[in-house]
Formats: sequence, C-alpha cells, structure tokens
Amino acid sequence: FCKKIFIQRIRNLSLKDRIVGTLSEEIILCTNTLRILTLKENYNLNTLLGILNSRLINYFFRKKFINKDIYAYQLAQIPIKEENKNSEKIAFLVNEILGIKKQNPTTDTTHLETQIDQLVYTLYDLTVEEIAVVEGGVNDV
Repeated sequence: FCKKIFIQRIRNLSLKDRIVGTLSEEIILCTNTLRILTLKENYNLNTLLGILNSRLINYFFRKKFINKDIYAYQLAQIPIKEENKNSEKIAFLVNEILGIKKQNPTTDTTHLETQIDQLVYTLYDLTVEEIAVVEGGVNDV
C-alpha cells in the first residue's frame, strides 16, 4: 500500500483553514467527501502535508479560490518549493503530530504546528512583513 494524503473536499469559506489534510497508508473507502493525493514525483509526503496544512498555503488558498469545494485543479496550482534542509524538519514534525493524534485525536499540537509554519515561511523566503500579513498582523489590501 502507498501513502496518500486525504484532504477534506468541502470547507466553509469563512474558515481560516481551508485545507485540512491527513496522511494514511490504510485502505480507506472515500465517497465524494475527500480529495486523495498521491505523488508522481519523488517528494516526501509528510513534508507536503505540512506545507499544505500550513498557515501560508491556507492563506494563499483563501485569497486565490472563493469556492467552498476544494478541487484537484486548485491543489495543482499551489506552489510547492523544492525540498531542502527545512523539508526534513517539517516531515519530522508532521510525523510527530500524526503519532500524537493517532494516540489521542484531541491532543493540542499547536506548538508543533507553529514550528511547521515557521519552517514553511523560511522555505518560501517570506519577509517579516509578509509573515505578519499571513498571520493577520496587518491588513493585506
């Protein structure tokens, strides 16, 4: 079996997190409520999951797409950076979160998610000002 990323297909437009995904190797029956991602290229799925669930990519998605459904063509338009030293750290933290959530889905992993966000900001070379916009610190007119 191969690992796949599962993304919730329908998300309310008013939600800050438009992309909500998880990773699984299990056989899962999905109706039309999930999008399933597999990779054609060699890219760490844990890293990709961390990037997709990050504040930066959710900000990008919220600004670019104004539809409650999440479509494959939209996901294909997300700019994914080449892996580097931060990618390994992102993958490690994602693996930690998945392990914690598997044991207890209600455990707060915000501190790990924040670390991933910081690594993603570095991966995408964001300035302090751009990070403030993404995090809602300033208006992004």
